[in-house]
Amino acid sequence: VEISGSRAGEEPGALEEKTKDDMDGVKMDPSSMNGNNISSLGGKNQDLRSSLNLEVLPAGEERPSLHLNGSQIDLSRTSGSDNAPEIKPYSLPSIRELFRVLVDLLDPHDHRHTDAMRVIALRIVDVAFEVAGPSIATHPSLSALAKDTLCRHLFQLVRSENIAILHESLRVAGTLLATCRGVLKLQQELFLSYLVACLHPRVEIPQEPGINPALYDGVPQAPRLVKPAPSQVSSGRSTPVPVKDRRGLGLEGGSRKPDAREAMVESVGALVRIPSFMVELFVNYDCETDRSDLCVDMVGLLSRNAFPDSATWSTTNVPPLCLDALLGYVQLIADRLEDEPRTAGFPSRDYLKEQRARKQIIIRGATKFNENPRAGIAFLASEGIIEDPNDPQSVTKFLKGTTRIDKKVLGEYISKKSNESILSSFMDEFDFTGQRVDEALRQLLNAFRLPGESQLIERIVTEFAEKYCASTTPEGIADKDAVYVLTYAIIMLNTDQHNPNLKGQNRMDFVAFSRNLRGVN
Repeated sequence: VEISGSRAGEEPGALEEKTKDDMDGVKMDPSSMNGNNISSLGGKNQDLRSSLNLEVLPAGEERPSLHLNGSQIDLSRTSGSDNAPEIKPYSLPSIRELFRVLVDLLDPHDHRHTDAMRVIALRIVDVAFEVAGPSIATHPSLSALAKDTLCRHLFQLVRSENIAILHESLRVAGTLLATCRGVLKLQQELFLSYLVACLHPRVEIPQEPGINPALYDGVPQAPRLVKPAPSQVSSGRSTPVPVKDRRGLGLEGGSRKPDAREAMVESVGALVRIPSFMVELFVNYDCETDRSDLCVDMVGLLSRNAFPDSATWSTTNVPPLCLDALLGYVQLIADRLEDEPRTAGFPSRDYLKEQRARKQIIIRGATKFNENPRAGIAFLASEGIIEDPNDPQSVTKFLKGTTRIDKKVLGEYISKKSNESILSSFMDEFDFTGQRVDEALRQLLNAFRLPGESQLIERIVTEFAEKYCASTTPEGIADKDAVYVLTYAIIMLNTDQHNPNLKGQNRMDFVAFSRNLRGVN
């Protein structure tokens, strides 16, 4: 497929507008026998694209050059004609529709498609990204398909036990990250985190007797993204997900067969060989507060699996593959030691070191906060992360700005009677202008979980109603008291609809919901 006129990466919006007229100027001719004839609205040159014609021609007359699919023409025979219209390539809407069909074939939950069909679709998609990956990333309609639907199906297929599906999925994922990783930050983190969790040993492996124990120093036994088993001493404020359930959700990779682990190692090795890949991981993830330490985990993964004993939970090919990838990364560093550093447009070394140190402090402080909020805030204030622990704005700025705080602990903390000033300041961090009540409530509850006690919920809803009415004028709602009642009714409806202990006939319907709002405008 070719795109002429301008490169695929230039002005995607203008290209889509330009092709609308092209698509409107073409229609299907119902008079054809097999539906392959296409004629212009003006009715001229209807013989340019015709289905295969098998009738006998008069002596001396040549048949036009056609392929057996009846959709191709010999452009050399029409290029010299004065009346021949301009032949234009297929446009962006056609490419997007083809891409959408290929992506839909990858849906693992669609039983109409077989694994053989998915393998073929994966190979076609892989070729598409090899040829035009960067251009696909620049077009909004194509990149949206790649970031959402394609990645969702692809990361589910990576969990398949079918080795053919796994191999092709890993290949497409590798090509996708190699060509479009600039627009796939969260998707790349999810994919690499799954691989790292799968490839680390599930249990502690005894050290090889013939290997110097000093060689194991500094080599991680488990990735940082895998949460350790919770200790028996707990504050009781959070309910950790059991290990077996985390594996079922894919948070720890689950149990994969040795040949699947080998395929994953090959995929990781191919990514590590990209010259700037590991550096990008360190800058974009390891030095950002709310992202995983992917670079550290990847190096630790390769280091641990390079030991011979890693063959006990994978295959004998895994240790040399990991060692080769690790040495290749070291060689890339060594090759650049004598080069002049290029710092223009990149973060400085001092800035990255500062961000890295700040991230470690925030992780420790968030861990303390999840166990004891007062102790966590005191620690963060002593380290300079929170400027003034007595200033509600300083506290809420940190609580709202990081995702490492447990949402349940945060909801209980801000709803306490002694923290009313913090709750008010926390509400000020949201902008509810122009939103409906349900939209504003969804934005608010995305930051924390409601506590279980009705008294604590009442404080939050009361503060929310005041802030909402102060920032917007809701249509059809009289005052903040009406907003308070409506918000409480929405919370009750949501709880009722998602309560697994209720049967279908006992769930709240429209009449029951309206009854909760009687007497309110």
